[in-house]
Amino acid sequence: MDVMENFKLFTYLARIGVCFLGCSFIYYAYRYWISGLRYTKNAESPDKVVIVTGASKGIGKDVAYGLAKRGLTVIMACRDMKHGLRAKNDIIEKTGNPNVKCMHLDLGSFKSIRYFATEFLNSGSRLDILINNANVLQLKRKLTHDGIEQSIGINYFGHFLLTMLLIERMSQTTPTRIINISNWVHRCVEIDEMDLMNERQYCGFMAYARSALANVYFTLALTERIENTGITCNCVHPGISLANFIEKQEFSKNWILPKQVLTFLAKILCKSNRACADTIIFAAIDFSVQNISGIYLSNAEIGHIGANSDNRKIAEWLWNKSADITGERLCDLPNNFKFLKNSSHTESLAVMDKKQ
Repeated sequence: MDVMENFKLFTYLARIGVCFLGCSFIYYAYRYWISGLRYTKNAESPDKVVIVTGASKGIGKDVAYGLAKRGLTVIMACRDMKHGLRAKNDIIEKTGNPNVKCMHLDLGSFKSIRYFATEFLNSGSRLDILINNANVLQLKRKLTHDGIEQSIGINYFGHFLLTMLLIERMSQTTPTRIINISNWVHRCVEIDEMDLMNERQYCGFMAYARSALANVYFTLALTERIENTGITCNCVHPGISLANFIEKQEFSKNWILPKQVLTFLAKILCKSNRACADTIIFAAIDFSVQNISGIYLSNAEIGHIGANSDNRKIAEWLWNKSADITGERLCDLPNNFKFLKNSSHTESLAVMDKKQ
């Protein structure tokens, strides 16, 4: 009897062990799949200067860290200087690269953006890479200092103005790169010309998706205007990392799960910030995309935008609307660089058809 009971116990424990191993394998396979390819190459020209917006925490901090580790001079453009300086010191300590600076930039304020640009331009520094990374997702509708809904105001209009103010400096040290951050959720929405500020039936996730779509249109419109200037502009979907977003939100008591549980689930089910940063770093420094403009990158490879994004009329309308709202238009850029075309990579964003 004792033998039979021991055998049953052994069988029971063996089944638990097999289930545990099976679940572990599935989980790690999922983590490997969602994290995508890790980018480990060094920069071929480390004497570059890069601005990263929203670099005090999250994906932006990991982008700044990855670039500083490769020897680049990194300007961390941060709204919260307390967190920004702490992140800067942490990056310098870990990378041994002293060429990391922190400057104040509030993308929700046109005045702050203009002040930041003036300070940077007056420094006389070159600018090789501009990474428009900062973004917000607000569950409740909020406005910027200029009365614009925050999702599209910070994620799109702020970066539009910043780019217009800095692009002339970028034209002086070509080849240079502009990286706009978007998200696959841009496929789920349309730009409403009658409700650009998301005033009707506000939904935070939909507002965020529209700002991601606006950045795709921005990339399309800017690419056409900077051809043969030596400046490239590409769009990046870094992946989904919700942990930082959840930690910043104020959830009401009627949410099914508490914030701590949601944060934990986001960390185990979504990409890590480091993995999300890899595609941005790839777009910023990899030689294979140095002379390629107007593409959508995901998992360090060419991806695709939704069919809703191939609307040149809306792209042009949004460009002109953005110039009117920000009061800044694209300056005349010198035709100082013969754009190198690569037949395998010069398809427009609209025809890329590979989902992450």
